[in-house]
Amino acid sequence: MADAMTRLDPSLGTFTTSHLTFLRKCLDTQSYAAALKVIQHDIHSFPPKTAPEGSLLCSTHYLSNGYITIESGLTAKFSLQDVQEYQMLCAMAYIGLRKWNEAKYHCEYIICTPTNNTANGLMLEAYQKWLLLSLLVDGDVKSLPRSASGNAVKTMKAAAKPYEAIVEAFKQSDPAKLMAEFHEAQSLFDEVSPVFCHLPSPG
Repeated sequence: MADAMTRLDPSLGTFTTSHLTFLRKCLDTQSYAAALKVIQHDIHSFPPKTAPEGSLLCSTHYLSNGYITIESGLTAKFSLQDVQEYQMLCAMAYIGLRKWNEAKYHCEYIICTPTNNTANGLMLEAYQKWLLLSLLVDGDVKSLPRSASGNAVKTMKAAAKPYEAIVEAFKQSDPAKLMAEFHEAQSLFDEVSPVFCHLPSPG
């Protein structure tokens, strides 16, 4: 499937519903390395409804969204949540590969989605993962990009208190408290982050 997508668009930079379908299959089968064939390429464009007037499939196109359109049938319609889900699956694949920095980047992409001062479930999940990934990558939690909605971030912070507690315990350099907070939230991790490894029992 990745080879077929590459033949259609060598850049793999125009988002299509095939991107999402492919990543779902990779995550369902825990084929994280196979996912790299697609996710290592940045999304640079979204397909328009129709091609520019006078443009043909055989024309020379500067970007692949010149011929990958909804009307062409090379992708189906998709929503903002579909794009967010794709970015989340990218993050999950990178987590499975222990590529923490790349996973963090994709979580930031979701967190910074333009919004009317609200946060949906995917944004909350991305924020929770972003907190843990920040500790792995930076040893601290730095400020989010300014493009993140302030009110949406407040909502996410309020709903991510177990994760915030882990961050605070980490900052206090208290291993016992940190492990206690991790085990307190273990059931939550199992629910939203199946590719994070289970923690060992205390002692």
